[in-house]
Amino acid sequence: MKGVYKINIDDKIFSQMIRTSNGIVARNWKGEIVKAWAMKEEKKREPRLEKTLTIRTTLQMEKEAGWRKIDIQFDCKSIIGSITTNNSQDCNIAIVLEDIQ
Repeated sequence: MKGVYKINIDDKIFSQMIRTSNGIVARNWKGEIVKAWAMKEEKKREPRLEKTLTIRTTLQMEKEAGWRKIDIQFDCKSIIGSITTNNSQDCNIAIVLEDIQ
């Protein structure tokens, strides 16, 4: 759809090396990459927290770019449910979910 930016999020947690890496790719409605971001950290976090932090970073990136229509795609159904219902049983991600809201 014209004017909609499709954003793909992925992250990886390397348990043996105690390292995480995150990636965000944004494409315009033509499928062209318009923004990309990647980061690695020498720390290990719980996977749900890591994904939630990456979503928050994505929304910050979108806000700075001035995009109003976005379609974020990622692979954690439980976090999607927590965001859409504004309800989390996990106190570790509750503050980040509040930021996302």
